[in-house]
Amino acid sequence: MDDQFNVVVWCFPDPEEHTYVCRNVDGKTAVETAFAWTEKPAAKVVINGRPVIHKVMITDGGDEICFLWIWNHGVVFPAPDPVTGKYTVDDGGAYARKCGHQIHADDR
Repeated sequence: MDDQFNVVVWCFPDPEEHTYVCRNVDGKTAVETAFAWTEKPAAKVVINGRPVIHKVMITDGGDEICFLWIWNHGVVFPAPDPVTGKYTVDDGGAYARKCGHQIHADDR
């Protein structure tokens, strides 16, 4: 298992262009960074019908997606447990499995 992660952000004005906001960091840092971006006031702002922050993604060292947040959808990968609403190692999500964190649905 690779213990290094990257956080990638797609922002206004071009939602097709992305920026690595951190590279080769530990799972805790990646999670904190990703959630900081999804909670910024800019994550809720829309200009001319386009969000300022479009997507936030965590990838591992092998470039596998571990976490994906999309504006107006919230966390889309991994999906929370349908019963508990929590992200756990049992949900099969690479994010929880690799980062070793448990994020509750109300933390999105």
